[in-house]
Amino acid sequence: GMTVHEAAPPGTLADLLQQLEHLDDEDLAAALGDVEADLRAVYARRAAVIAVVHDRIHEMGHRVSGAVATVAAITVTSARSAGYLMDTSLGIVDRPAVWTALADGTIDHTRAQVIVDGLIQLDDPDRGLLEAKALTYAASHTAHQTRRYVARLLVDHRPDLADDHDDKERAKAWDRRHLAVFARAHGMVDLTGYLPAGTAQILLAALDQIAGTYDDDRTHDQKRVDALAQILANNTRIDVHVDVVIPADTLARLRNTGASITGFGPVDADHARALALRKDARWQLLITDPTTGQLIDMSTKAYPIPDRIKKAVRARDRHCRFPGCTIPAAHTDTDHLIPWPTGQTTPTNLAPECRGHHLIKTHSGWTCQTHPDGSLTWTSPLGTQHTTYPWNYNNPE
Repeated sequence: GMTVHEAAPPGTLADLLQQLEHLDDEDLAAALGDVEADLRAVYARRAAVIAVVHDRIHEMGHRVSGAVATVAAITVTSARSAGYLMDTSLGIVDRPAVWTALADGTIDHTRAQVIVDGLIQLDDPDRGLLEAKALTYAASHTAHQTRRYVARLLVDHRPDLADDHDDKERAKAWDRRHLAVFARAHGMVDLTGYLPAGTAQILLAALDQIAGTYDDDRTHDQKRVDALAQILANNTRIDVHVDVVIPADTLARLRNTGASITGFGPVDADHARALALRKDARWQLLITDPTTGQLIDMSTKAYPIPDRIKKAVRARDRHCRFPGCTIPAAHTDTDHLIPWPTGQTTPTNLAPECRGHHLIKTHSGWTCQTHPDGSLTWTSPLGTQHTTYPWNYNNPE
């Protein structure tokens, strides 16, 4: 049969791999060095581009900049990632010696950042002198080694600042503590977190203690999870509100797919029908259009809805409608897309927007246009366009 190389069109991965396979050891090592140098130069260019994007949008003089949102939308990254990227880009561009070392390929982006962040509390000329030493060292050492070296430079130079820096880093780490849930198939989730070591040790010790009382053939990991369920069942009384999502034809028994429970993912149709038709007020039924997956009705049985439209808009969109934003609609403002009183208080003229993106829409150079299919086209201060759509209950993300 044909090999991959024969079958593949020219200029493909297969071609490149074939070229690389023909290099001798020395040339292959050199190729890795070359591509790394190219990458570093591109990182330096990106930092410069982002710095100019920041300045240009800033100069437009809107009350809210909208620059981070613009970078987020163009690069399809979260606001948090784009904000971090902008901060690091501005930091590197602000230090020409560090930027040049990155552009020349002497250091990589991470080491550039370590040097910028590590010496940020110093003023020139002290900063420039220590920076030069750090750049020389960083050329032949990893980011981790460079971080330690920069810390050492700071301790020797200004012990008071070094202590201060340590305290700040500890506080920053503490501020990042969180627990999060990511939905997986079959009604399961990944539970992830960043928490103090002491808390984690106590949690695992408590779970192991209860797991030790189970005398059966479950694995230790399975027992830990069941122990957590037991602790929660014994210590909490929560009134849970769950949306049962069901396409109209599934409710009518015309098909058996497409149902889900908000926050928990897909469920089988019989289970969804049973939940949807229960008299239990904790559940709210959302009926969706089987072709578009958009919300067409929501039950009022479960809750008397004084503000029916707001709830319907939140249910329709599920999260902030700004490009790339995943903040749940429950934590958003319901915004008039065409400002009231010109724009009506109707679902088509309303969208959930998180507080940050609501401010950006109102006070920065971003504008938003509505379309009959429910989609919104957002235009950034640089004129790039980004379209978002109502939540599709047929294909939840």
